[in-house]
Amino acid sequence: MTIMPIWLQITMSASMVIVTLAAPSLAEVVKARIVQPKKSPDPSQPKNLILKVIGVALWLCGEPFVIPPLLVALNTYTLVEMMRHANPLNPMKVLIISATTTSIAFAVLYALALYLGRWIRQTSARTLDLLRMNLELQEILDTLSRNELPLREKPTNTKTRPKRPPKAT
Repeated sequence: MTIMPIWLQITMSASMVIVTLAAPSLAEVVKARIVQPKKSPDPSQPKNLILKVIGVALWLCGEPFVIPPLLVALNTYTLVEMMRHANPLNPMKVLIISATTTSIAFAVLYALALYLGRWIRQTSARTLDLLRMNLELQEILDTLSRNELPLREKPTNTKTRPKRPPKAT
């Protein structure tokens, strides 16, 4: 039989005391929660909170001015600290320096890709609006060229006014 180190015996004894004291109170808390009636959801609250949280997280990841600048700032700080303490240079420090440099480049490219995607979305929406307006104008011109719109006719019972003589002064 192997003898356990004293620190392990003390840790095990302390955890047993904690479990012995905490178990009854934890059981009472669980029992109280089970017996307690469930509240009906408030109509103003979202029905599925996790979907709302995921939506906000995806929105933040899709913004070019939120996550990429944070990544650049964090990795720049890490890179500066690694360069400051790079003497003596060992393989782990080389790995950290190259990883942070790559991460900075990735964050910049990620921001550019998100910005380009936003620009393409906005441009395509404007292009679609212009295309719809063009189609509507073509439809109006086709209608006018086919004379389908009733044109206002001049009234036939117009009387000609006699010209007034010029005023003598």
